[in-house]
Amino acid sequence: MNVASVVLPAAATVAVIALVACQAAPAPETQVAATTVPPSPTAAPTPDAAPLSLGPITAQTVLVDQVGYLPTLPKTAVVTGSDAASADTFQLVDTRTDRAVFAGRVGALTKDSDTGQPLRSADFSSFTESGSYTVVVPGVGRSPEFRIGTDVYAQLGRDALDSYEQLAVLAPKGWQTASVKDRTSNQTVNVTGGWPDAGDYGRYMPSAASALGTLLLVDDLFPQQAQADALSVLKRELDWVLTMQRSDGSVYHKVTPLQFGGFDKNSDNIGGQLYAFDPNTADAAVFAAITAEAARVYSASDATYSAQLLAAAQKSWSYLSQQPKAILPPELEGTGGYVYGGDSSQRFWAAAELYKTTGDPSYGQYVSDYVARRSPSIGLLGWTNTDTYGLLSLAFNDAADPALRARITGNLVQWADGTVTSVTSPINPWSDSVSEFHWASNKTGLDNAVLLLIANRAAPNVRYVAAANEQLHFVLGRNALAKSFVTRYGTNTVQNPHNRTMFVIGRLVPGVLVGGPNGDGQDGITPTAQGQRSYVDQLQAYASNENSVEYNAPLVFVTSVLAATAS
Repeated sequence: MNVASVVLPAAATVAVIALVACQAAPAPETQVAATTVPPSPTAAPTPDAAPLSLGPITAQTVLVDQVGYLPTLPKTAVVTGSDAASADTFQLVDTRTDRAVFAGRVGALTKDSDTGQPLRSADFSSFTESGSYTVVVPGVGRSPEFRIGTDVYAQLGRDALDSYEQLAVLAPKGWQTASVKDRTSNQTVNVTGGWPDAGDYGRYMPSAASALGTLLLVDDLFPQQAQADALSVLKRELDWVLTMQRSDGSVYHKVTPLQFGGFDKNSDNIGGQLYAFDPNTADAAVFAAITAEAARVYSASDATYSAQLLAAAQKSWSYLSQQPKAILPPELEGTGGYVYGGDSSQRFWAAAELYKTTGDPSYGQYVSDYVARRSPSIGLLGWTNTDTYGLLSLAFNDAADPALRARITGNLVQWADGTVTSVTSPINPWSDSVSEFHWASNKTGLDNAVLLLIANRAAPNVRYVAAANEQLHFVLGRNALAKSFVTRYGTNTVQNPHNRTMFVIGRLVPGVLVGGPNGDGQDGITPTAQGQRSYVDQLQAYASNENSVEYNAPLVFVTSVLAATAS
């Protein structure tokens, strides 16, 4: 039972979802390590003693996480623009007093691989005092204001989770109450509830499973860091998931109209009659996986609900056992295109979660045989290939074979070490873990952060935590566009997300992450082949400016775990 060599995520390509509108066996749970980073060895100048006269924020020259930094983890700004090459020093200024509290020298000159712009770093990691600050670089400009504090991501984490609830209750009444017909029989079925998937009003089992798979990992692996109301928020989606199971244990693929509704402020345009499409084996497998995982997570707080979830999971597994060959949904009937290549990785994930929840050795034999045949490796978290979800379930399953757990954990640590090397490389001034920007690049970066934090749980290492935090810095403004990709968080934040609900109500729901730079630009609006600059904040730019239940899941995970760790 050999697990194959690790696949690094930096060059991984996220599967495109064509929505026009995803060592030793682990020790008992440990808190995420958060050791204070030592001061830079470079001698720093003395801060100015007198108050400074702060000028206006200079756009896209001194780039920071526009929300803030945790005191004990690395804290850097990126200095760019035509004057960056001649920059020498910087100061960290307390915006309450306009006094410099820290001074340093900027780092060595590098270049942005996309634009050729000169870049330098301003490292103030050794400064740990809570407060509100700006970074001033003489001759270049100053950054937006940001905070340092142990609670700096706490509200963001709460809003990122609550946005699921908000987008559901604010969706048009017609979406919430519309009858749904089975696409094949035309009979009415009750599959109401849940979360709108993305900028449209569709509900898709693949993306729901991936989102729940990541969100449930917080309570499963980090229960002390989980938000107090997380399980009540997730229950809305899980209740909908349960309705998608048919009497034979098969599971519908999606609930959508035949075509997308438009962007219309004057009507509840959801696209017409809603249909439940295409029961199949791949969705039955991910259904079994998430309901089995949820049964484990809810067991302590709601035994009745836990039993209901487990029974549903076992029913779908029984269906799968009677259907050894994959039955897959057609590619593009109705709206959205979640195209499965098969169902083997989905079945593996289901068996792994059922094994961890029940301890039944038959599930253990299934996963052992799968690993022996296929040697799955740590990779992306997503619906197209769910091997990583299954491997994580095995790695933290006390009943699993110790040698297998050790191999998986060793591969996870190896993956994390390689990712840290990439993130901290001198030729990577942005400290991001994504080298090629495709569909949902922001999700890819934050998924990598999720895996780094899980690796830290298995083998505590502050470098894993720091590298995870760097991915959050990127989506919150320390990027080539100086853009925070999360609604209502940051000085320069998303204003026109591709989301029908927010368009109709005329306001932004806070804490919603958009897909981000996408060099493929499938919408014809997003700039193509421009790296980090392949993004545009326009309503119709669904390839880069749409949200998804999948995208917010790693944002909730990372902010929850980091916020609780530092508090």
